[in-house]
Amino acid sequence: MSTTQKGPNLLDQWFFVQKVVSDRRLSRCAVACAFHLVDKYNNRLGRAWPSYVTLAKLTGSNRRTVIEAVKRLIALKYFEVEKGNGRRSNYYRPNFALMVKEPAPVEARAFSELIESQGIPKSVDF
Repeated sequence: MSTTQKGPNLLDQWFFVQKVVSDRRLSRCAVACAFHLVDKYNNRLGRAWPSYVTLAKLTGSNRRTVIEAVKRLIALKYFEVEKGNGRRSNYYRPNFALMVKEPAPVEARAFSELIESQGIPKSVDF
């Protein structure tokens, strides 16, 4: 995380979402929920608090599917939750410690091979 800000910056949030998207254990709904939880994240307060109904509307899923998706995200330690009291929504805190800031060596090599196979130059002089 950036040392000049209290919370994660936009790039940190993007890396977090990238980590979630690449996790094949997650359903499409869980990935969409994670995206919207990070999008609704309040950097000053360090949490997001959309309701299940709001997440259902944003993801195009039903409330029950969203509840299961959020449970999965919590079980896999992508988010910490502070339960609401029935009158307010849960508070969600993304676990930004899971961020991956550079591709794994295998991914980088595969990307390099793809670039070479397409005949794309590795650098361009202007």
